[in-house]
Amino acid sequence: MKTSNIHATLSDVYRLLSTHASEDFARAGDYRGLTPHLREALRALSREAGKGHAGGKSSETGASRDIRTRRPRSPVGPRQKGSIVSMFSRDPRFATTLSILQFASEAGLSIEPRPKESRERLAGRVADAILQQTGEKQSQILSWLFGRGYSQTEGWINAIKASRA
Repeated sequence: MKTSNIHATLSDVYRLLSTHASEDFARAGDYRGLTPHLREALRALSREAGKGHAGGKSSETGASRDIRTRRPRSPVGPRQKGSIVSMFSRDPRFATTLSILQFASEAGLSIEPRPKESRERLAGRVADAILQQTGEKQSQILSWLFGRGYSQTEGWINAIKASRA
């Protein structure tokens, strides 16, 4: 297999991990008609997406665990994270990782860039940081993100400031 194919495959896997929650992979693994190998692959992706907290067999006890009992549900679900990540990918304001990092910085989020990180992965980290904010701050950031409160004029002002710096 060529190195470029390996990198493309790994990139696709990491993109899936950044855009889907552990529960999504677990539910897909429960779908009827899957081959045993594909089912195991989905369980492995579920464990990886949940950082080892996916449903299925517990390595210590061998007992089956329910995803909902393993971790308390956050007030914001994976769907909201997905809509934030989706906004970053479809909005032309966020065409580069630099523009996503700039938005995070202006929103008061401390997100450090990582080498060779994809836009989708970075968007997932920024979405997590947004969802960790409380009440008013989270609402304000989401308003800026979804275009309410971030006008085109503000964008031009930011562009002018950036060119003078």
